[in-house]
Amino acid sequence: MANTYKNLYIGQPASSGTTLITVPSLKMQVIASIIAANSTGADATIAYYINGTTAAYMICPPTTVPAGGSFPYKIPLTLTAAETLYAVASSSTTITVCVSGCEIS
Repeated sequence: MANTYKNLYIGQPASSGTTLITVPSLKMQVIASIIAANSTGADATIAYYINGTTAAYMICPPTTVPAGGSFPYKIPLTLTAAETLYAVASSSTTITVCVSGCEIS
């Protein structure tokens, strides 16, 4: 098995929801941290989900990222082949998200 440590996603999730990660077949990803940064002058929120964007799949409820601040989500997550990590921001292009971890193949 090969372990590759990398940023699994960097971008700005939309208010309608964005797929941050879809784990490739025959692989697993261990997410070490998710950092959400807000570079705007207004507070915004971010929520995270696994395998869907309804309440049943929510792993982090909408959390305020203060204007000019950040929110570190540092609970390790393990995703297997075909599983997805989603994010929903209160406003598109407000929050930049970086997901770091290890891909195992």
